[in-house]
Amino acid sequence: MIVVFFHFGAIREFSATKAALLSAGDGKEVSDLLVVFENHIIIFSDKHIHFEKTEPVEIGWSRWFRKAVLKSAQQVWGAERWIRQFPNRLFLDKQCKTPFPIQVPDPAKATFHRVVVAHDASRFCREYFGGSGSLMLDSGVVGEQQHSRHPFTIGRLNQDRGYVHVFDDTSLDVVMNYLDTVSDFRRLSNEEGTTADQRHARSCGW
Repeated sequence: MIVVFFHFGAIREFSATKAALLSAGDGKEVSDLLVVFENHIIIFSDKHIHFEKTEPVEIGWSRWFRKAVLKSAQQVWGAERWIRQFPNRLFLDKQCKTPFPIQVPDPAKATFHRVVVAHDASRFCREYFGGSGSLMLDSGVVGEQQHSRHPFTIGRLNQDRGYVHVFDDTSLDVVMNYLDTVSDFRRLSNEEGTTADQRHARSCGW
């Protein structure tokens, strides 16, 4: 069953248990978590992918990035596409017998927020950069090839598709301690996406 959270402190619990399922009309999983709040739709993909320590580090990073981040982003973009096309064909069970219990806003008017939670890189990032272990943010890094050359750095996953917020173990914990409500997350999401779209920004993570 899917759990719809209206208090964001519970997201950490979900990320640890990974117990939710949201199905499309064909019985396939749409997303790991879907949050509907007013006119906002937040789509989550949560992946626990083992990070393989390699020499050079770019090899292990590239493998992990493709599986933990890019694959999750594909799921999120696919979920958004499905919701835009078939907002009334969302179910809580694989058999598609229990409809999603919350009214989904008109996709043409809704604001979509795309979130990937990618686990297991923080400890290696801490060894590489020092600090908290949170992934570096650099909006000048765009696309798979550029990401593969910049270990532990997240930028724009695809210039032609909707912006995806990527959280790791460290940043997820920080954000969920800082944000109390969906409204708080919505504001953060809007600001981060706007920054990435408008200028080259770089930060050391959280």
